[in-house]
Amino acid sequence: MEFIKVELAGCIIKDLLTHPFSARPLYEQISIVNAGRPTPELPNLTHQSAKFQRHFQTTIYSKCNWLTGSPELNALFCWNCLLFGHDRQSSWTKTGFTNLNNLVNAVNRHEVTVTHLRASLCFLTFGSSKGDKLSDNQLDAEISLHNQKVRRNREILRRLINAVSFLTKQELAFRNKDKKEISNNSGNYVELLKYTGNYDSLLADHLENPTKFDGTAIEIQNEIIEACGETILQAIKQELKEAYFVSIIVSETTDVPTQAQFSIVLRYVYKGEARERFLGFCDIEDKTARAIVEKIRQCLTEFECNEKLVAQAYDGALFMANHLNGVQAQLKGTHPFASFVYCYVYEINKVLSKNVTLIPECKIFFSSASLIAAFFSQSSRRGKYLDEFLSRRLPQICPTGWNYSSRLISTLCGNRSLLINVFETMLACPDEVEADILASANSFLSLFEDFQFNFLLKMFNKIFAYTDLLHDVLQDQLSDILNCHQTITDVQLNIASLYDDFENVYRDTEELVGEPSKKKSTDYKLLYYEVIDTIVNQIEFLFLDYRKLTFLSLLSHHHFWAYEQTFPYDPFQSLLDSYGKFFDEGRLKNELIVVYSSEEFSEKTLADMASMLNANAFLRNSFPQLDRLVSLLYTVPISTTSVNSSVSTLRRVKNYCRYNSGEERISHLPLLSIERDLMAQLQSDNQFYEDVYSFFSQNEHRKMDFDYR
Repeated sequence: MEFIKVELAGCIIKDLLTHPFSARPLYEQISIVNAGRPTPELPNLTHQSAKFQRHFQTTIYSKCNWLTGSPELNALFCWNCLLFGHDRQSSWTKTGFTNLNNLVNAVNRHEVTVTHLRASLCFLTFGSSKGDKLSDNQLDAEISLHNQKVRRNREILRRLINAVSFLTKQELAFRNKDKKEISNNSGNYVELLKYTGNYDSLLADHLENPTKFDGTAIEIQNEIIEACGETILQAIKQELKEAYFVSIIVSETTDVPTQAQFSIVLRYVYKGEARERFLGFCDIEDKTARAIVEKIRQCLTEFECNEKLVAQAYDGALFMANHLNGVQAQLKGTHPFASFVYCYVYEINKVLSKNVTLIPECKIFFSSASLIAAFFSQSSRRGKYLDEFLSRRLPQICPTGWNYSSRLISTLCGNRSLLINVFETMLACPDEVEADILASANSFLSLFEDFQFNFLLKMFNKIFAYTDLLHDVLQDQLSDILNCHQTITDVQLNIASLYDDFENVYRDTEELVGEPSKKKSTDYKLLYYEVIDTIVNQIEFLFLDYRKLTFLSLLSHHHFWAYEQTFPYDPFQSLLDSYGKFFDEGRLKNELIVVYSSEEFSEKTLADMASMLNANAFLRNSFPQLDRLVSLLYTVPISTTSVNSSVSTLRRVKNYCRYNSGEERISHLPLLSIERDLMAQLQSDNQFYEDVYSFFSQNEHRKMDFDYR
C-alpha cells in the first residue's frame, strides 16, 4: 500500500519538540519515519577552546545512526528518542546537545542508556505490529476526517480575512481604544464578526467555541493582517517581473512624537498601465544619507528592481535638507540610470517651505501661520467668526508636515486687516467665546503686529506668486518637458530678481506695523537674502536632471507633424545619453520615423499608445523599442497623465498619514488600506485566499491544520 507523504514546513526537529511524534495521526508518523532523520551541516555549531576552535563534522552521522541535527536550533538530537522516547528532560530530546568538546563521550554514554535502547527498539519495530498498520479504509477515513477539519478551518479563516478586508477598505480602526476591562464596545473587528455571526452559523459556532484558534484574539488579527500583506507584496513582485523599468518615490512621513520615518512607493508599467504600489513605512534611527540609502537598496534588492531602476524622487525635510544630495548621489553611485526627478505629486511651495524652515526665523513663521489655520479649523464657533468676515476659511492643515502652502500665506497676507478684526471681535465678546481660546486670539492679534512675522509674510507672498506658476505648469497635463524647463528657468530668474526688492518689502512692513524693535534693517536684509538664496538654489537642485529629460518630448503627439518633417535629434540623443543601454539605437530611430508619419499614431497620447501596444501583441512585437520607450516615459514620475487612477498612491499615503499615528502604521495594516483596490482585485480570485492560508499556516505556533492531505 502507498502512503501519503506529509509535507512539514520548516525544521522537523523544532516541530517535533512542540508537536510530539506520539500526538500525531498514524499516517503522519509513518511519513516522518519513512522520510528519515535529517543530517544537515551545522556551520554555526562550534566550540572555542583556549588554543583552537572546534567545528562540527558531518562524518559523525555515518558513525552514529541515531544522531540528527537542527540548523535552526544549532544543536544535535537523538532521532530515536525524539520519536519514541519518554524521557523529555535529556538534552538529547529537550534543548539539544552543543558541547563539541565532549561529543564523543556524550554519544557513548547516551546510546547505552535504558531509555535510548527502548526508543531504538521501538524505532526498529515500528510498522511491524498490528497497531502500526493502516488498512486502505482506515487511512482514507483518517485523511477524510483531517480534510473536513481543514475545510472548516479555511472557511472560518476566509470569513476573518473578509472582515479584515472590509475594515481596511473602509479605513476603520480594528480595536477599541477604550482600555477599560469592561466595555460594551469590543472594537470594530470583533463587533463585525459578532454581527456577521448572527447570519452565519459556522462563524457563530467558532466564536462561541474557539478552542485553540480564537478568531477574535489580537494575535490572530495580527497574523491575518500580516498574511494578507505578504500576499499583496507577492502579487506586486509578480507584476514587477513583467516591468521593463521601475522608479522609486520616497516620502518622509515622520510624526512629531516618533522617530524618523518614510514611505516607499514603486512605480512601473504593467499591462499597459502605470502602477504606483505602496510597499510600506520604514522607521530609521540613523538619519545619515548612508543609512537611508541602505534601506532603499534593501528594498530594491528584495523586489528585484536593481537592474530596472530609472528614476528616484524624494519628499520631506529629511531628504530636502542636508541629506538629499547625499541620498540621491549615493543611490546613483550603485544605480547609474536612476535620474533624480521632481515628482508630480509634490507641491513645489510645500517642498520649498520645508527647506527654508532650517532657517530659525522661517521655522517660527510657518509654525505660527499653521497655528492660525489650526485655530479656526478645530472649532465650529471659531469658524463662524471667520465666516462673518471672509468668504472662505483658512486652508486645512494636517499633522504630518504637508501644511505649508501658498494658499495659506496668500490668505493671511491678503486678509490681514479682516483677520485682525476677527480676533478683536472675539476679544470684545468674551461671553460668546470659549475661555480657553481668548489667550490664543490675543496672541494671534499680537502676531499680526509683529514686524518679523509681517516682513516674512510679505516676502513669501511675493516668492510663492512665482512658484505657483511653476506648480501649475508641472501639474498641467498638456504641458511638455520643454515648456516645463523654460518655466523653471523663468521662475529662477524672477525669484532672483527679488534681490532688488528688499527695500520695498522692508518699507511696506514699516508702514504697516512701524519700525522693528529687536533687529536692525541690516539683520532683515541678511535674512531676506538668505531665504532668496536658499529657494533659488533649491529649485536649481530639484530640477537638476530636467535638462537630461528632453527625451520625454519624443512621444508628445503635438509635435509629431514637426518631427515627421525634421527628426528630433536632440531629444533622441538625450535618451541615448541617459538610457542608451536599454535601447537598440538604429531600430528605435526607424520605429519613431514610422510613428511620426503614421495616421495610426497621430493624435495618440502616451496613454493611448500604451493601451494599443498592450492590446495588440503583433504591434508590440513589431515595435519592441517603441514599447520600451512608452514604458520608460510612463515610469518616470513627472506627470499626472501617466497615473491611471483618480487618486494616486502617493496621495493615498498622505491621506492615510493624516489620520493614523506612527504606532498605527506598524505591520502590514497601512499596506492593506492604501492598496485596498489591489486587494479587492486579488480577492476576486480564489487563489488569493489559498495564498493567505499558506502564509497564515507557516506560523510555527499554529496548532490548527490548514493543509489538505
